[in-house]
Amino acid sequence: MTLENQKKMSVLKIFYIIVICSLSLSVCSCKTERQKDIEKLVFLLNNTTEFDTSQAMWDNRHQMTPEGIHKEISSIDTTEFISYKGAVLQTKDKKEYFWVRGKYQVMLAVLCDEDQLIQFTDKRYSPRLRFTAFVALMVTKSKSLEKILLENYQDTTAISMFNIDERSYYCFGSELLCYAQQYASHDIISKQDSIRNDSLALFTPSTAQYAFTKNLLYNITPKPSYYQRIKELYEKHHINQALRAIARYRKPSDRILIEQGLCAYQNLDKSKKPDFEADYSDITYNALTAVELWPDRLFQPYLRSIRDYELQSHRHNREVRFEQLFSTVLAYPDPWAYHFVSETLQLPMQKRDQYYEDENASDYLVNCFYCSGDAPLKPEYRDLLKKYPPYYSYDLNELLERKAK
Repeated sequence: MTLENQKKMSVLKIFYIIVICSLSLSVCSCKTERQKDIEKLVFLLNNTTEFDTSQAMWDNRHQMTPEGIHKEISSIDTTEFISYKGAVLQTKDKKEYFWVRGKYQVMLAVLCDEDQLIQFTDKRYSPRLRFTAFVALMVTKSKSLEKILLENYQDTTAISMFNIDERSYYCFGSELLCYAQQYASHDIISKQDSIRNDSLALFTPSTAQYAFTKNLLYNITPKPSYYQRIKELYEKHHINQALRAIARYRKPSDRILIEQGLCAYQNLDKSKKPDFEADYSDITYNALTAVELWPDRLFQPYLRSIRDYELQSHRHNREVRFEQLFSTVLAYPDPWAYHFVSETLQLPMQKRDQYYEDENASDYLVNCFYCSGDAPLKPEYRDLLKKYPPYYSYDLNELLERKAK
């Protein structure tokens, strides 16, 4: 090789070295940039408490890129924030607020790999960050979900779930179970694991008060092996949703429990402040749902008593119980149900306040039919609604058309 060729080779080697070094630096720079973005997102999610439940954001995650994420959050200076409340970070001057949107939950999922997300489910992080990581793993169908669930399902730490303008507080473990079981049919949680998760929620003492457990009791299949535990949840732990589950077994000895629940409304209303959410835990409301599954004629006099009470009630949220009353009555397959409804629509209703001065029982009956899906409406009930139209009658025609045979 000539001296000139050797010089050319040396120049090429130097050039390649420079190119490789430049690429390496670029890669390192990207990694550093990505890591900084992750650290910012972890800070924002770890120091705020509200998990945004909007599913639309997760559906749009494929439109996000690391470059786009960096452009959006690069200007955030986390050292400026000094206090935290809900989904808000307050700056040092106490005048500006930075809303930590649910979009940042999805951004974290886009930037992190599976190992990083698993790390963020650790209990040393805030419930919001842990739940964000869990949902991200669920979206990507991680094989680690059931293990994480089993490690955390008894965690009773409060987490705030936020959607548009509604905010509710639940136990962290309850929401893990709820989300995981919702996707049991999507090859994320196996059928076997799903059955085990339901049993764990039902039989674990610390999960008795979970919203997930109460909802499970509302819809549970009445297996013989569950009966004694369900009775215990009702009688010992006072989980009123268990009354509906008890009714599924139709044991004559349990009639007395339902009768007692149907009679409890007056004492409950005297001792409890109006609370829309609490009405679904109301023992009388749950007794009505129990009768809907077990429409025994022995319960009919109690339904009349509840009807008469609610017609004269000033309870702010009486529609919750009243609409369920109609659903329960309509479960009876005999003419008694029609006569009960017809009679009720003719009776006067006590006005609660100036905002409800024109309401009537037909308002609640219409809502009852709306919530019952697309099942056909018997002609006699269609005629009743036309004869006693609700005050909010703008949607009555649509209802009658949808439920026409």
